Amino acid sequence: MTEPTNADELKPAIGQLLGIAQAIERDDLGDRIRAAAVRATRSDTVVCVVGEFKQGKSSLVNSLLRRDVCPVDDDLATSVITMLQYGEAEGAIVRRKEDGKPVSQAIGLDDVASYASEHGNPGNEKGVNRVDVTLAAKVLEAGLTLVDTPGMGGLGGGHAAATMSFLPFADGLILVSDTSSELTAPEADFLKQAVELCPTVMLAATKTDLYPSFERIVGLDTDHLDKQGMTIPIVPVSSVLRDAALRTRNRELNLESGFPKLLNVLQKQVVGPAKASATRRAVGELNGVVRLIRTGLEEELRVLGDPEARDEAVADMERASAKLEQLRGPGARWA
Repeated sequence: MTEPTNADELKPAIGQLLGIAQAIERDDLGDRIRAAAVRATRSDTVVCVVGEFKQGKSSLVNSLLRRDVCPVDDDLATSVITMLQYGEAEGAIVRRKEDGKPVSQAIGLDDVASYASEHGNPGNEKGVNRVDVTLAAKVLEAGLTLVDTPGMGGLGGGHAAATMSFLPFADGLILVSDTSSELTAPEADFLKQAVELCPTVMLAATKTDLYPSFERIVGLDTDHLDKQGMTIPIVPVSSVLRDAALRTRNRELNLESGFPKLLNVLQKQVVGPAKASATRRAVGELNGVVRLIRTGLEEELRVLGDPEARDEAVADMERASAKLEQLRGPGARWA
């Protein structure tokens, strides 16, 4: 049997797997199947921009768009996932839940920070799942969708978890790290996990206008990644120089900003390969789901057909239950 090469060939398998996942009450596997289906069928290329707090992530997105859309001030840091896609009719839609039901609310571009920033929506008290922004921006016109994600570090682990949960839906990833120092341990750890979920990755080394020794930092980052077996393109950039170049129409300053190279690498080493591998990645994800379902069902059959195995499984479950009750007790340190 030959492996599917396009989305149409995958549709029957996706439908069957969703039915099986529903029958065995595995909603988690159903989510993975739907993510694979979305990746294989959509026409646009989704690239996540991730980074720790105050690394210049939202400034980089704004410089790519040539528009100040994403909040960038220290007290306006991005707190929820913000998707930016092309459209002539500009605006935004807030997607959240009320009483467990999905709700969509149209807002103006000036109101995005009220829902997508820590200042306007502290701790995501408004329960926003995502903000979808439509812009007539040239960089998005060919089908690129940029995703500005919550900061991974200073804003708490929940934001990193939200970003990580979105990565299976993404085609590519830009990790943003400023050139004040080499990659931190949390950045390196995140990158290791991200490469597994989204293998088309690049690193944007930001704020080169502030740090004259940025080339040394880029060299250290390259060494770190090489030692961990990750071959990832690194592009030094300055959003400040980019914005100044656009205001003054200064071509040399624009080249110095690093953004022309960033756009070139993004297109050739992220967007292009991501499009080519979309179906292959979807097939790999579906094969993984099939293996999990098969293993689970085989284990169930073994237990049902073997009295000793059944008794052993029941004993294991009782021991796990007792351990859980012990951990839940008032003496538990984390209770």
